[in-house]
Amino acid sequence: MFRIYFAILVFIFIFFSSCISTNSNKFFEKYFTPSINDIKIQVTENNKIAIEISLNDYLYEINRISKVALSVNEKKLSVTIKNKASEILSEEFDTGKNENLLVEGQIETLLGKNNPITFKKEIVVSQKLKEISKIAEQRETEKFKLTELQQKRKQIEQELSILIEKKKQKKEAISAKQKQSMDIYYKKSIGVIIGINNYLHWPNLEYAVNDANEIEKILSKMNFGTIIKILNKEATRRKILTILSHQIPKMADSNDRIVIYFAGHGQTEELSSGGEEGYIIPFDSELENYFTTAISMTQIRSLTSRISSKHILFIMDSCYSGLGINRGIRRLSSQGISAEYYSKISSKRSVQIITAGGKDEQVKEKNGHGLFTAYLIRALNGAADYNGDCIITSLELGTYLKPTVSNASLQNQTPQYGILEGEGEILFNSKKCIP
Repeated sequence: MFRIYFAILVFIFIFFSSCISTNSNKFFEKYFTPSINDIKIQVTENNKIAIEISLNDYLYEINRISKVALSVNEKKLSVTIKNKASEILSEEFDTGKNENLLVEGQIETLLGKNNPITFKKEIVVSQKLKEISKIAEQRETEKFKLTELQQKRKQIEQELSILIEKKKQKKEAISAKQKQSMDIYYKKSIGVIIGINNYLHWPNLEYAVNDANEIEKILSKMNFGTIIKILNKEATRRKILTILSHQIPKMADSNDRIVIYFAGHGQTEELSSGGEEGYIIPFDSELENYFTTAISMTQIRSLTSRISSKHILFIMDSCYSGLGINRGIRRLSSQGISAEYYSKISSKRSVQIITAGGKDEQVKEKNGHGLFTAYLIRALNGAADYNGDCIITSLELGTYLKPTVSNASLQNQTPQYGILEGEGEILFNSKKCIP
């Protein structure tokens, strides 16, 4: 019985082996040859289209594409086989005015080369063309906007370049030596700095000493070779008058520049004759007896006659009137100034004064400085250099400080500026131009 079963199995094996061997190619061609899955239009990035054909790929290794022929409206196109040989993409092309495309082709595979896939399909492209047109229109709009922005940017860059060039030309209106040093105008520069926070009889202040120290730093950077500084209890009436009437006259020559800075109380006295006298208040001044214990503007004016220096500037961070000014502020020119003009005004004698405010005004203090000195620092740092030539005149200082301090204090403190003597102008380097 076993032998009969074994013989039957051998017979079946031989029969099917013979069938498979004889018809294997026909079998795979019938059941595993790929077919067309889809033919569609693909919109490309440069506003053209391409034909994309995808296959139903059953056996990738067996059905590798060996040859493709493709035409659209009888025009042959080159193709690219992609995605594991199951997709075909034609070259990009313009449809022209055609809204319908007749796609024809033939695909051969390794297995089905004797039975190639042929196809013919008509594709409506009007909707695709609309999409392409819309994309093109959007890109043209974006391109126009970009061009417009580029033109605006170019215009702004040109305007900025012109402004930079003008600023450069203004700075070059004076020589490099003028920008860096006042040596061509002054033989020596001397500073006297007085700051009083703590008074013997008067109310104390908060930031006067801090202001004095800051002004010392600025004058040092401006090549003031000699700076005399007295603070608080050292700033007695006797000490201040001794420095101004004896020490400075011995040190100063005719071609020198003197800056006297005072931060402390100021007071205005109404005279019986109907006039006014302004005073600065030293450390030991009494509350009422100003004439003998404070320092009057009359005394200050008389002291300047003892100093031979051509330029003297008093900067008083205190409020009082009765300055005895001969003339007010001259008109400030915004035009470029020549080196010859600076040489002329710097050669003439000039005694000038700037105070933090007038009669019955209170000095404002905040953020570590008196309001007046805070803006004085800005002015010397370059804010008062109206014509941008790296030189600040005393006229520019006064012109800058009066409105800016007044506005910052809401018109409660308005600096006073004037000329006590002479026709010249006192010059400073703009700190921003000092290397």
